[in-house]
Amino acid sequence: TDYDFQDQITISFWANGDASILPVNTSVIEAADSLNNRILNIHFPWSNGEHYWDAGETNGYDRINQAATAGEIGGEWHHWAFTKNSTTQEMNIYKDGVLWLNGTGKTRDVGIVNTFKIGANRSQGNGWPGKIDEFRVWDTELSSTEIASWMNQKVTAAHPNYADLVLYYDFDGQQAVMDKSPNNIDGMMTTPGMI
Repeated sequence: TDYDFQDQITISFWANGDASILPVNTSVIEAADSLNNRILNIHFPWSNGEHYWDAGETNGYDRINQAATAGEIGGEWHHWAFTKNSTTQEMNIYKDGVLWLNGTGKTRDVGIVNTFKIGANRSQGNGWPGKIDEFRVWDTELSSTEIASWMNQKVTAAHPNYADLVLYYDFDGQQAVMDKSPNNIDGMMTTPGMI
């Protein structure tokens, strides 16, 4: 099912990468439109040790990237949030509730997502080795205050942007990936290399 994010998005999660493998070429998430154009991507990291945040519709995308420390790549739990707002023309990355990287002049709308992969790219390549928890996707740009205030607690209807919550996988189950957002978009676990 297609989902139109229009001009804003926030993706957040807790992550602990496998320090014995990273850095290598990875995508912790990648999403595409119905024509298989990349809409969203997070290299986490790429083999050069940089985290990349890509977002934008149709052909091409806006990007921000920055070198990450060894602890930001693997071996430690950190909370990460990635935001884009094409109206304010900003993209941000937050680590543990604090702004880690900002980019300006980012004018592409987020666009319509048709497929969304967690832990790999669209074709199940560039697998990300590590652990992910509390994975959330919003169709609005959350503020730094909202990110910091809610990163250590479960999302409930008390969240000021609960109506904007598109996906929420807390990964508390074993095999089933149940969506805790109001949208009931359950996920499916697959073995790397499988679709």
